[in-house]
Amino acid sequence: MDETRSPAFPASPTTADNIHERIDAWRDGAGRGAELHAFLGWTWKQYVTWVKSGSFPVEAAPAA
Repeated sequence: MDETRSPAFPASPTTADNIHERIDAWRDGAGRGAELHAFLGWTWKQYVTWVKSGSFPVEAAPAA
């Protein structure tokens, strides 16, 4: 799976409500054929973490 984020979609959801709203929009066709993880603005690895644990993906800290 692609580990990069899709620039075509808005920023990642930040709350459970945002995730469910975004998933509903994706189901209604807002993703224009994109995979769900890309529509959420997550990498595949971040999506799998969320599915398995329910924890929001953590952004990598910027290099110092």
